[in-house]
Amino acid sequence: MPARSPVGALVRAVALATLVAVVGVLLLYGLARATGDDLTVAAPGQPVGGVPAVAAVGATVVAGVATLALAVVTSRLSRPRTSFLAVTLTGLVLSFGSPFAAATHTATALWLSAMHLVAGAALIPLTVRALPVGGAR
Repeated sequence: MPARSPVGALVRAVALATLVAVVGVLLLYGLARATGDDLTVAAPGQPVGGVPAVAAVGATVVAGVATLALAVVTSRLSRPRTSFLAVTLTGLVLSFGSPFAAATHTATALWLSAMHLVAGAALIPLTVRALPVGGAR
């Protein structure tokens, strides 16, 4: 039986993590809508509009692809898990700025931030567990 590819293991881990993240984001999206929040945002110079579910899913999938790319790069470093965590946790913290900048009211900003948190809570730990403890030699 051929040896499993380290990249293949990362692809499988991130695919599962992305699926979990999408489900979590959709659950929060549905809950936000059920509580009466229209999830309205307004980018600078753009009209106010609601965030469609497909945008939430699409953003989560893009985050999954970015997670995979980062995991592949950091897997080649001397401390892949530490490097991955440093970049992803910094990115997650910085991602909270966009909901507050674009949301038309605080409830929407909080819902969108919660979606970022749920996506990160799925993507980061499930991916870090698939990374080697020490880097490639």
